[in-house]
Amino acid sequence: MSGNLLDMMTSPPSCQVVQKLCYCVDRDKMEQLVISISKQFRSLSLHQCGHQAVLAVLAVASPDQRNMVTSQLESENTLLELLKDKHGYFVVQRCLPYMQPVTVSCIVRCLECRVMEVSCHPRASLFLQEFFMQFNGKDMVDMLQDKVMDNLECLAYCEVGHWLVQTVIKLGHPSHINKAISWLESNMQKVLEDCNSVFVARVLVQQLLARSRKGVQNTWSQAMDRLVDKMIDTMVVVRENTLPLIIVAAM
Repeated sequence: MSGNLLDMMTSPPSCQVVQKLCYCVDRDKMEQLVISISKQFRSLSLHQCGHQAVLAVLAVASPDQRNMVTSQLESENTLLELLKDKHGYFVVQRCLPYMQPVTVSCIVRCLECRVMEVSCHPRASLFLQEFFMQFNGKDMVDMLQDKVMDNLECLAYCEVGHWLVQTVIKLGHPSHINKAISWLESNMQKVLEDCNSVFVARVLVQQLLARSRKGVQNTWSQAMDRLVDKMIDTMVVVRENTLPLIIVAAM
């Protein structure tokens, strides 16, 4: 099967046959099918028909068989190519719930030096958001989130990257929220006048409000007070009128 599997996947009817086989073959035949697909994982995942076969296998395979498939993402070249491909992205996304710690660690090591590249790519950035939500709290994944926040100044203004920053802030690690507070305090006017970063500011405010208790002063409520004071004190010229930034931001 392995010799001509890729050829079969070039035809929609043949691909449909393979997909149906996944649901009716015995255990030994399924093992052979998984081995064959794993060997040609990259090529099949990038193919408009072949990626459907990979998805079908993931749906019915055993945990060990799924690991055989998802472990192919430990290859840096394979991972990056799939993340940026319209078919490959769906395969990587479907692999997320089945990834073992070793695979998760390999993905982190692959992406930690490519944070800007991945964060600014529409599909790759969306994967990273889902990856963070799936594995939030894992040590190495937290390190990758740190890398995103280290690039806050660039990503917050990026049409694609600002969504990833929002996700990291929503996940609520105190150090990330504090970093976002400092960034907003230092760049208040620029942030609120930008069509992308203003949404990052909104998510940050929502997180601060959620952590503040009415009538009780804590770190988060004090930060919120500082941000509001800054918005009131910062004056902006709009159509020859000088107005507080808090008014302009609401317009």
